Amino acid sequence: MGNHFDFVLKLRLAKVVYSQEWKNGKPVARDTGISHCFKYIRLESYEDTLGNLSLKRSAGQEQLFKNNENDEARQAYVMNYMLDVETRDSQSLLNTQKFLDPTQYQLNVRSAAGDETVPINVDLLESFNYLLGLEVEHIAAPIYFNAEFKQGDFGRLQAEVKQKKDGKWWFRTVYGKNNAGQQVLVVWRNLPSVIAGEDDGLLHDNAVLDAVLVEKLKIRLSESQDDEIDILYINGDHNIHIPRDRKGELMEQARLQLIEEAFHRLMFADTETTH
Repeated sequence: MGNHFDFVLKLRLAKVVYSQEWKNGKPVARDTGISHCFKYIRLESYEDTLGNLSLKRSAGQEQLFKNNENDEARQAYVMNYMLDVETRDSQSLLNTQKFLDPTQYQLNVRSAAGDETVPINVDLLESFNYLLGLEVEHIAAPIYFNAEFKQGDFGRLQAEVKQKKDGKWWFRTVYGKNNAGQQVLVVWRNLPSVIAGEDDGLLHDNAVLDAVLVEKLKIRLSESQDDEIDILYINGDHNIHIPRDRKGELMEQARLQLIEEAFHRLMFADTETTH
């Protein structure tokens, strides 16, 4: 509803929560208010979606658009290829490469008045909860760690982690139940070594992940059906040991999933590319 919501409806909600009676713009009975908070959500507009599309073209593709005599081919290219391929890494189409630091995913969004566009951080954590249909039981505050590394058995890199307020690595967990009644744990993290382009950066980030899951979060996926967690979601490529079932087959599809893959699948469920 644009300005009407911002300057009329939202203020009415705040007033009625604070006091049931008002006179001349002042509350008459303050003790009739209730302790309360409310959340409102702005849906991404069509214009915002288009505004966040970014194109990546080769020299040959650019030449096609410069050739005025090939209008039919250009139209076919736009409808069948450009929106599906050239815009693939656009923010509004879910650029999963930006999940290396989930707190920094941004979209350029028009203001409520529609007269300017500003970058805002998208709450990937809450968006994923909605996509999963998760009945959230607990959302933890972010926890930060520093780490020291050593070579473990079979040359595998191991991390010794210590919690620190301004640590390099951070983790945040969401626990709840999905529509199928399964217990779900979602683990969000940053991958600072990968972002910095460090040598063996992914190995360092994943060694920290392994240590935090086992030592701090006490997560151990096993073959038992009595495990507290049915499905574990984690962002970023990882090398977590996947348990096997009684037939010796990996249980990855049932027990452990990448957030990026699930996010993309759920976000574009029941949609079709333009043809």
